[in-house]
Amino acid sequence: MDDLLQRWDDLQGPIVRVEQAAPAPPAAVHEAWLDPARLREWWWPMWPDTTYEIDPRVGGRYRIHSAAADFGVSGTYLYLGREDAPEIWMTWNWSADGPGEGPEELVRVRFDPQETFGTNVVMEHKLADPDADTTNPTQGWTDVMARLA
Repeated sequence: MDDLLQRWDDLQGPIVRVEQAAPAPPAAVHEAWLDPARLREWWWPMWPDTTYEIDPRVGGRYRIHSAAADFGVSGTYLYLGREDAPEIWMTWNWSADGPGEGPEELVRVRFDPQETFGTNVVMEHKLADPDADTTNPTQGWTDVMARLA
C-alpha cells in the first residue's frame, strides 16, 4: 500500500472527490464496479454502444469506450481491497482522442458501510496536470456516481 500512496503523492494535479450513498452493502457496490453487466446499468447507459472490457484482478486491465461519444477510459487495477474492506485503486487514462492518449492518473474508490443507508462510496481522482481544471471531471464523476445510486 505504501507504493500506491507514494504514487498518489507523486502526481501533481488536484483531486476530484465525489461521494454518493448507495442502498446496498459495500461488497455489492464494490462488485458493481467490477462486473461488466452491472457497469452497463449505470456507467454511460445513455450511449448504448459503450463497451465494457473488465479484468477484475490486481494487474488486470479495464477499458470503457463509446464510439458514438468518441471517448473512453482505460487503465489497470492496482488494488481491490479485501472482502471485509472493499476498495479499488486503478490507473486512469482518459482517451478523448484515442485509446490511452491522456496522461496516467489515479482513481481510488472506498466503500464505507453506513448504519442507516447501505454504503457511502467515496471516489477520489488524482489528476496529473497541476493546472488542470476540475470542472469537467467533477461533473462527469458526479453524473456517473448519481446513476450508481
